[in-house]
Amino acid sequence: MDSNKNLERQKQLFSSHAQLVHFLADLMGAREDGFKLANIAQHYAVPSNRFSSQHTSKSSYRDSFELNLGYIPSQHELVFRKQPHVAAVSGFWNKYQQSRVIRFACAKLWFLRLCLWLFFTKFTFRYSSALQFTRLKNHYFLELAFICVTTLFLAEAAPLPITENVNFDSSFSSTGMLATFTPTYTQASALSFHTAKNTRILIMINGNCDIARRVGPSITQTWMTLPGHNFVTVRFIVGDSGSREDACSGDEALERSFMVYLPQCSDSYPPVEKVLCMWDFARSTWLSSFHFFLKIDADTYINIPNLLTLLAQHAPSEHLFAGAVGTGRNHDLPPYCLGPAYILSQYTLSKIPSDFIEISPRLENSDTTLSSVVRDFTQITCMDGIRPQYRWSFMNRYWDFRDGQFKAVMLNELSQSILPLTHPMNSALLIAISVHPLKRPVDMRKFHRYILTSLLPLFITQQPRKEEPVPPQLRPMCVYNPSVQYELSGFMLRECAPVRPVRPRKLKYAFIVHLKEHQQSFFRATEIAERLRSFHLQPVLFQGIEGKKMLNSFTGTRINHGEIGLRESYRLLYHTVLRRNARETTGFSSSSLKLPFAVQQKISPDPNTDSRSSLDGHPFEHDFSADELYLVLEDDVIFSPRFRHQLDLLLQDPRCGSFLSSNSGGVLLLGATIWRNGSYPQVNPYTGGWTIAELDMEQHPNTRCYNFNTGVYGTFSFILDKRAMQMVLMWLNDPQYADRPVDHAWAYLSEQGIPVRVAYPYIVIPRVDTSIIHKSGNHLDAIRRAVIHRWFFSES
Repeated sequence: MDSNKNLERQKQLFSSHAQLVHFLADLMGAREDGFKLANIAQHYAVPSNRFSSQHTSKSSYRDSFELNLGYIPSQHELVFRKQPHVAAVSGFWNKYQQSRVIRFACAKLWFLRLCLWLFFTKFTFRYSSALQFTRLKNHYFLELAFICVTTLFLAEAAPLPITENVNFDSSFSSTGMLATFTPTYTQASALSFHTAKNTRILIMINGNCDIARRVGPSITQTWMTLPGHNFVTVRFIVGDSGSREDACSGDEALERSFMVYLPQCSDSYPPVEKVLCMWDFARSTWLSSFHFFLKIDADTYINIPNLLTLLAQHAPSEHLFAGAVGTGRNHDLPPYCLGPAYILSQYTLSKIPSDFIEISPRLENSDTTLSSVVRDFTQITCMDGIRPQYRWSFMNRYWDFRDGQFKAVMLNELSQSILPLTHPMNSALLIAISVHPLKRPVDMRKFHRYILTSLLPLFITQQPRKEEPVPPQLRPMCVYNPSVQYELSGFMLRECAPVRPVRPRKLKYAFIVHLKEHQQSFFRATEIAERLRSFHLQPVLFQGIEGKKMLNSFTGTRINHGEIGLRESYRLLYHTVLRRNARETTGFSSSSLKLPFAVQQKISPDPNTDSRSSLDGHPFEHDFSADELYLVLEDDVIFSPRFRHQLDLLLQDPRCGSFLSSNSGGVLLLGATIWRNGSYPQVNPYTGGWTIAELDMEQHPNTRCYNFNTGVYGTFSFILDKRAMQMVLMWLNDPQYADRPVDHAWAYLSEQGIPVRVAYPYIVIPRVDTSIIHKSGNHLDAIRRAVIHRWFFSES
């Protein structure tokens, strides 16, 4: 029995060793092929920035939704590259590339390691007591191999972790760099309902062969992947413009699972005959197999979770005919469902006779014709019996969406225009079931990205000077941050209601940014770590960057060395966390290849262990989850006496905590610095301050936070999720923001549509006598600042 266990253990060890052998073989075999080497680096989750001379252009950062997380090497990194050990490692890397002797020596090391492994394995089977010794030897040689591989492969990235600039469309969806779409509580309830009912939905896409080839792949890669897609069967219907031999989709897998060819249906335009033919085929072939039937155009986006929410309120055995309502250009027609997207229940479709094509009159358009058929045989019209909140769920021709922007307003029959010309997203689109038109594949993918992130960018108008009335088109809209919206436009939109998450994200880890070279900073960080452990949080000391070492690289900047160091410390922290999470989601186990993170150090989980001894030289090993929240602290903070209790109340608050677990994510500041009352209601660069913060709290009297405004400063204590971390890293990487303090990122997040809120009363405040950023008398007067900033703890 023991020998069987030993055999299984040896098999596990051999599996991990074989993976490393393959890695080294791939590395050596591709040493002169830069493209292949970059692919190997991506597969093994190793940074490959140095294998490409291309860096992200400045223009790519202007698209706020291009979540490009590449770590762009800045000029001040040259300071680190001048360090002796970096030069030595880089020199060894160059010699490795040029010398067969060194490569042969590395190969001999691996061969020796394999021989020793086989030698000890042989004796392990004879003497079970030797198992521990064998595993110990294996461990030491494994670590030696790690040193060899990481030294050769990560030489140029040793001082700071640098990753390749990644394109969202090609990589993020596969690597998990973006958190997956999280249904709201209502959507999750609908998903559970349809699971119990085993609901089956058929979506028929109308298009010809050319359209299928152009947009078919983008459909399968976007909305067909949303939660609830398992209830949906999607078929792209091509008429006489193509056949199975033509393979209109251009993909063998799509031909089997996605394409349907009906040669008896004409693909002529307008598609009156085609649509009637599709419905006749659905009635005769699929009626008993599905509960609900949708017909959509190829340039229509379907939000499946919102669709399921509507269908959960209607039984397939009842009448249902839903879509965007039209009445004709002159309002002279009975209400009908517009063609880009409409739904029929199984019961409604069954009431249409089999010979309806022969006996039904033809009208000008397919949507009016089909609606007249439904009305004649079922006596219902479009949206009969549908709740009023779904009146505008089928968004049809409100805009022309190209290149990620709304280029022009397109009016439907009711002249409904609710969007400005160039705004990329609004609150109405998040609750829509269908959105039309998205003419090009790139438009479909970009819009899908907006849905995944649930961002609501603020409406930016020409700089106002006073309070302005809300434009009629925007009155139905809501935003996450009305305060910053007012500062940008002069009008105050309502705040979007909190989204109840299916399950809250967990707050487990707290990062304490400190400077280990400063003894007092390190001492304060260890004290904070002990406090956090008493709050049942896992503290992690994160060694920051000394800004004085970078002054020579920052010429003409308006920020001092303390602000420079803080910026780069946060940049390194965010990049480290995100890269570790990305490596976990790619499927390559972190236990198989540990990258050197010398700047991270783990606090011992045992409170009886000396913290100082547990920090030196022990890299932090945790792989972070996309469903976690992260607490970030500077080393000079003071906690409220009731910190844990107040933190729990904040995270449970529907307005102040739930948004952190929604699709949009966000930031919650646990303390802040406000120096002025602000000029509100006048609109100028100084509008933000205590006045608008107090107005926000008056409008939401039963919550424990207020919305960020531009009078709010500070990064000494905050909670954020992964998506907000990605956005802040993108801001830090953007050269146009390189001379701004790191807390200016909060305004950027607010403008891009990420909620940023501030806990009040504060539960964390900073010490002012230890600051390395501000040294003036006004900044060091603790009593004066406590009064101005309202740094007082509450008993509740």
